[in-house]
Amino acid sequence: MVFKKFEELLALVDPKANKKTVALVRAEDDHALGAVAEVVEKGLIDAILIGNREAIKETAAHLGVNVRDEQILDAQTPEEAATEGVKLIREGKADAASGCQQGDRPWQRQSDEPCGAHGDSFLS
Repeated sequence: MVFKKFEELLALVDPKANKKTVALVRAEDDHALGAVAEVVEKGLIDAILIGNREAIKETAAHLGVNVRDEQILDAQTPEEAATEGVKLIREGKADAASGCQQGDRPWQRQSDEPCGAHGDSFLS
């Protein structure tokens, strides 16, 4: 089954089901943070944002996303962020990790293609 629109997938999800926690590595990325914020807002997941605290706050402000300090796990390098994401999963504090690595400033990306994009469908 291939979903062309996020809404198609959303229609299949029960928001009352066991909610999972996603560790978003390099949460400074605008596409990744925006996507995670959307599903958090819909009540489908909880998120732990891993990356440079100030850059995450700056990106969130740019996107108009509310981020609480307790949602952010500060990591100064991509390697440190990845290590923290894996650690959260091993400790049972997160169920999955996702992340992105492009550009210095999220809204000044070197590529217009969102991280994690595969072909022309949302999921394949």
